[in-house]
Amino acid sequence: MGALIAYCSDLIMVNAYKTEITEIFNLTLSTVGILLLGWLIFDIERYIRKLNRMSRERNLGAEFKLVEGPDGDFHIEIPMNNKQKKKLPEYYGFTTGRHSGSFFLKIGAAFFCFGHLIHMGLNFVKRLYMKEIENEIYRGYCVSNEKLVHDIIYSLFALVQLFFLFKYGNVIVNKNKILARFAFMHCAASSLAFWINTVLQETLDTIVKKYFTYSKIDDCGVNNANNNWTTTTPYYSTTTDDDDFNAFAGPIKLPDCNFDGGVGDISNNVICVVEVRATCNLEISSTEELFTINPWFYPFSIEFSILIVAIWYILWSSIGKIDQHKNSLEFLPSSITPQGSTEDLSRTQGHKEAQIIFADCSSSNTGLFFGTAMTVVVIVVSIFVLVREGGCDTDKDLAITVGNWLQITINTVLILVTLYTYYVVGQFDINPHPISFLDDLLLFFCIPSFFLYAYVCLGPSVFISFDPEFFFRNLLIIVQVLIQTPMIVDGLRRCSNSVHDQRLMKGRNAITFLIVGNLAVYVMETLLIRSYDYQSPKIDFYGPDVWTVLSHMTLPICIFYRFHSAVALVDIWTSAYKSEHAH
Repeated sequence: MGALIAYCSDLIMVNAYKTEITEIFNLTLSTVGILLLGWLIFDIERYIRKLNRMSRERNLGAEFKLVEGPDGDFHIEIPMNNKQKKKLPEYYGFTTGRHSGSFFLKIGAAFFCFGHLIHMGLNFVKRLYMKEIENEIYRGYCVSNEKLVHDIIYSLFALVQLFFLFKYGNVIVNKNKILARFAFMHCAASSLAFWINTVLQETLDTIVKKYFTYSKIDDCGVNNANNNWTTTTPYYSTTTDDDDFNAFAGPIKLPDCNFDGGVGDISNNVICVVEVRATCNLEISSTEELFTINPWFYPFSIEFSILIVAIWYILWSSIGKIDQHKNSLEFLPSSITPQGSTEDLSRTQGHKEAQIIFADCSSSNTGLFFGTAMTVVVIVVSIFVLVREGGCDTDKDLAITVGNWLQITINTVLILVTLYTYYVVGQFDINPHPISFLDDLLLFFCIPSFFLYAYVCLGPSVFISFDPEFFFRNLLIIVQVLIQTPMIVDGLRRCSNSVHDQRLMKGRNAITFLIVGNLAVYVMETLLIRSYDYQSPKIDFYGPDVWTVLSHMTLPICIFYRFHSAVALVDIWTSAYKSEHAH
């Protein structure tokens, strides 16, 4: 709630274009998060060093044991060379197996984090360029010490979170539990606030792109102001894609900003923010083409922020639960000691070795091949749609038709494969120890966004002219999600106790295809949302501002659903073909 107040204040309050409440608030959240995680990292490392030191002093051949004291607390019993036994409180434990988290999830977090860092880096460099803006009002909004420090500390906080995830993503904290709960929940709440802020910033930049641009005569010989154009004397113009409206009333024009606006004039304050932001963006983009790619990295920041919230929740929910994982705990994290039976080493010897990751890819090659082929088709066709951006009417119509048929084909294939997978998975044994509550929650959390997005997308098709391609595209998306969600929920609770099923691995190719297929849809939706022409029917119907708000309220969550579905399907791919005792 504090974040919402801060972000809205920087948008609607008097002289909002001069304030840095958002940057100061985010800077505070990031600094506190870095301090809390820094303390946790230091304390865990100190505990590991102490355990390693005691390991070197113990009897050779003697194993560490986890024992429960009379007070119910757990301790590590360490046989020493003097035939005594030392006990070290189990302050930190490290889960193994399915409970240690998904490595695929860590890779996804790293991927989004690096994209987010590129986004913040471009923002920082862009602000340095903005120091050359002559107008003092605009320069004061575009660049300030608070904004520069914010970009650095915010990026550092993301790096610290990623480091903690990879190093201690399977930790169970059993020390200073109140402080640990505050630390994890602070990081989760901060990431949620950053997600809201990133969506808001992307929305503002999208409004700027739709309303403010340079002007030129386009390749079709028409004075069109709907693309990014350059002239020797730049000037800004407000635009719309509604040709009928242009013909009679001229282009949409935002009211002029009164920088000395009165108290309570919220609309004027928002207009001033948008106008000044347009000057910042377009002045720099007109001289440095590098910064025109910066908006493409918004999805990375959005997905990283919402993804890391789920990880912090998992760590928060496991605080103090040593007793629930005592049979599968490691005394040291996997980044410190090797695991498994491939090495005849005690897990407390402290050998520094790289973590060994392997996966049994049996019965997966066919699904991987066709999934990869579909991904290539998706990327090629999406690029074709984007390349046709801003072309003549025939080019626009062709791009929209190709984009619709791409989504119709992809969703039809996914529906058929999902139905087959649901049928196969439903015949497996029930796993008495599933870990899927959070997965269920995140999947169901995304479904309302699909319904809302489909509803607003159908507006032009229902009230202007019926477009069967557009209608069936939205219908198939809803049907595919409604089939895939219960399939994943059911699959997360399945295992294979039969040796025959473990060897046959029926349906694994289909699951592999769905994993890659959901990632392909993720890429497709991320690319197509950047096509102005592909969104033009909705923009014409709702108007640039309303459609921008509606799409940014729903699409990021729909896109997140695809990545999270892939993560959950990887869990099914790994666990559904093992016995319940192997988890």
